[in-house]
Amino acid sequence: MGYNDPAKRSLNGIARSLIAQVLALNPACLHCLYERVLSSGEPTLSVSGTLCTQILTKLAEYHDQLVIGIDGLDECEEPEKRPILARIDSILKATKATRNVRFFMTSRKEPVIEKSFRSAIALEIRPHHLETDIKSYVRLRTSELGEMYSMDAERQQWITIEISRRSHGM
Repeated sequence: MGYNDPAKRSLNGIARSLIAQVLALNPACLHCLYERVLSSGEPTLSVSGTLCTQILTKLAEYHDQLVIGIDGLDECEEPEKRPILARIDSILKATKATRNVRFFMTSRKEPVIEKSFRSAIALEIRPHHLETDIKSYVRLRTSELGEMYSMDAERQQWITIEISRRSHGM
C-alpha cells in the first residue's frame, strides 16, 4: 500500500495500481484494456471499481499464473475495506475455473479482513520472525553507506546494532 498516500488506500487506487503492474509485466495486454474501457462507455476507471475488477479479471486470462500481492490491507480507509475485499472475492470467483489468480496479502489482524478470508491460509508473522532479515538488510545498507562515506567497520557495526535494536522486528 502507498504509505501516507490516500489514493493508494482506496479500491480504485489499488485496482489502478494492479492494472498498471499487470500491464508492465505484459504490455501485450494493453489492447485488452483499451477495448474494455472503450466498450464500457466510462470516461475513466470508475470509482465503483466494477470496471477495474472486470479489467483485472480479463487481464488474468492472459496469464497462466498471476499472483497479486497487496501489502497493508488494514491501512485502507475504513469505508473502502469491504468493497476492496468484495472485489478480491469477485476476481477469485471469476477466475475460479482456471485457478490462475492467487492473492498474497498482508494486514494487521482486523475482524472484517479475517472474516473475509477465513478459508484462506493465514501466516502470523511476529517481530522475532523478522529480526534476522532486518539485521541482514541493515548490515548490507550500512556497508554500502560505509563505503560511500568512508566509515570504519566499528562505526558500521554500531549503526547496524542501533538500527536493528530500534526496529523491534517491524
